Amino acid sequence: MLLFSRYLALAFAWVLGIGETFVFVTTDKYWPLTFDDYIAVAFMLLVARMARNEISIVLLPVGWAFVVGNFYAMLFMRLESSFNSSERLEVITVALGVGFVGLLTSIIACVQLMRKYTAQADDNLFP
Repeated sequence: MLLFSRYLALAFAWVLGIGETFVFVTTDKYWPLTFDDYIAVAFMLLVARMARNEISIVLLPVGWAFVVGNFYAMLFMRLESSFNSSERLEVITVALGVGFVGLLTSIIACVQLMRKYTAQADDNLFP
């Protein structure tokens, strides 16, 4: 699970970075609104790199939670009738789904790691 979540984070970060750059260049999007996406890209790349160390794996769900929260807010802002901008709604929905998959797999990987260390600690208590 950990390997899948790490590679999903890397792929997601690259696609998000390229996609956000494309949207920023081709539309008249207000430039400060791109910062949260670039922060998500940088954080996901950093966390995926740090997750190679088992101690740092707990940051992977944090990165996915940030991404899920970001896309959740974007989705419902576009669904709101007063905002009335349904552009890229399908892309945002898919990104939110991938974010939930990444969050779930990273939480499962953390639980598996906790069980591994708990079993090792139990074995060391009663030799």
